[in-house]
Amino acid sequence: MTHKELASQMISQLPDEVTLPEIIEELQVCLAVDEALADIDAGRVYRHEDVLAHFQAGTPLPEFSQPDAAAASE
Repeated sequence: MTHKELASQMISQLPDEVTLPEIIEELQVCLAVDEALADIDAGRVYRHEDVLAHFQAGTPLPEFSQPDAAAASE
């Protein structure tokens, strides 16, 4: 299913009285969930214990390395 089809299906399931800001919010939530699931699939997650330890120590979590653009295009 294409993104356009997915958006159209999602919008068609909303009530007729829905406002444009509510439609946009619904699309943003859907996008955020899709991005989160992609992060999980790619292993870009932190263990709860690691987050807690960094939070308690006041240190930032390490960033995930970005894939090499050349390697990604192969």
